[in-house]
Amino acid sequence: MPTDDRQLLAAGIRRALMARNLTAGDAARRLNLGTSTVTAWQLGNARPSPENFRRFCSALDFSPDDIAAGLPGDLFDY
Repeated sequence: MPTDDRQLLAAGIRRALMARNLTAGDAARRLNLGTSTVTAWQLGNARPSPENFRRFCSALDFSPDDIAAGLPGDLFDY
């Protein structure tokens, strides 16, 4: 994944967590993963496996396409 795409995905993950008022630790517990794993996704230092990405999207109730696109601001539930 090119750096720009990785950063866009990381931004989508960060924004999804913020939209649901969750921390990386909260999401990690929901997914039975380490907090450092989700933190690495948020920072763009790693990307989730396809299965973990699907699980993350499902747990936060966002579509994979929206999160991969950086989660445009109009998708936030306020």
